[in-house]
Amino acid sequence: MTVPGFTAGALGDVALLVADGPATAAGAFSGDANAVLWTRQVTHDGVLRAVALDPHAGDRTGPAGFQHVHTVAEQAAERLGIGAIDVAVLPGPALPPVTRAYAGWRVAAHATDHAVVLLTDASASASDLAAALAEALDSVPWAERSALVLAGGVSQGAPGVPELATAFADLLDSLPVPTPTSAPTHESTFHV
Repeated sequence: MTVPGFTAGALGDVALLVADGPATAAGAFSGDANAVLWTRQVTHDGVLRAVALDPHAGDRTGPAGFQHVHTVAEQAAERLGIGAIDVAVLPGPALPPVTRAYAGWRVAAHATDHAVVLLTDASASASDLAAALAEALDSVPWAERSALVLAGGVSQGAPGVPELATAFADLLDSLPVPTPTSAPTHESTFHV
């Protein structure tokens, strides 16, 4: 089962999750890895077109690490014909996705050991996505992973925050939980 409005691809060993058009986006970010810093910045306007899950994003630190993340975003953007500012990059190799169908809309979780990307074909504002994501993260054991959600808005479904939060929590609860290294702290980023 797939989520309408999104496709998956690859750029070498980097997994690409691509929206058919601009997708509403919000995130909750943990840590200060270069990929997280990049993604926090590009998510700030509440719109994304693609997410790259890069198994090498955590290999380099400092300026060389940030340059690596920027290069991945630029290469993905060039391939897709969009700007690098529309491409989020998160660390870790992609695990098999988990997808659920609801009344008139769908949601999928694409996880790595360090992050998760939730995709939905539902219509929702960035602030509603952020509120639903925060509620979902509060209700599941999560540890130190960043979470990003994109809504394509191509379905007839327009669930509210409670329905989105329940769906997100259900998917997050079905993912493997990495061993926590410290107490979870997340900084939300969204456009209002």
